[in-house]
Amino acid sequence: MNAHELLAKWPTWEKADAGAIFDSPAWMMPVRWGESSAVLRRADLKERDVIGITVRFDGEENFVGIGNWDAFPDLHALWSEKRKLPDALLLALVEKECGRLFQLLENAARRQLSVVGLAPAEQRGGATGVGFVDGDGKLLVSFVMKVTPELIRSMGMLKYINVNHPSVRDMTREAMVEYFSFGLPEEQLNSITAGDYLLLPEIATEKPSWVTAPPVDNRVHVCGCQSTPISFAQFATEEYPPFPKPSQLTLMCRGRLVANGRLDKLVSQPAFVVEEVL
Repeated sequence: MNAHELLAKWPTWEKADAGAIFDSPAWMMPVRWGESSAVLRRADLKERDVIGITVRFDGEENFVGIGNWDAFPDLHALWSEKRKLPDALLLALVEKECGRLFQLLENAARRQLSVVGLAPAEQRGGATGVGFVDGDGKLLVSFVMKVTPELIRSMGMLKYINVNHPSVRDMTREAMVEYFSFGLPEEQLNSITAGDYLLLPEIATEKPSWVTAPPVDNRVHVCGCQSTPISFAQFATEEYPPFPKPSQLTLMCRGRLVANGRLDKLVSQPAFVVEEVL
């Protein structure tokens, strides 16, 4: 499976709602900024000196606070004088220079955006800092906007989680080693007692594997007793830690523990020695 499929099955993510996804530092939504690729993400800092704009997304009113950025050259040149400009002129400048920004927001929200007019900058209270970052990690523009539940539902999708972000790559989950599995008739499985030797001739040639949940089929699985934390990055790249040598072992069948024991030999053949029946 690919990294996003792995993420969808990760315990802390498989039931994550749109709000939790949007709140993640790994949330990064791919967009186009002119002719270049960029990502929309939460900004580290929330703009305070902004030009407030009232917009509507399909009729739902919202607030966007635009900061002083080189990407808006005319606004940037007149920034110190913005409060002296007539409202009509300032709004015309915003509509002229920020059309690309508004189009990106419309695409991200998947709802039609219309500019209503200027709004007091004080309305930024409760707004969220958002920004566009280019492929080199350079912040192109940051702004603030009110993130409503409807916008979160549109933007808080698992496909927008950057699986290479440290907060994702460094996640761990416990895994145990499965060394070998074999078939055993039900009556023999039920009659296992302490001191029994179960021959495992193929255990020396079969490749072990890491498992994150007890196998639930009808085979008998020989697993290590100890679990090991394995990171998301290791699962995604299949660069797992070395398998520990089998010593203390457990038998599992249909998702339940059957017996504990150890690996030994019987007439030079590898065998599971039953020490405790569960």
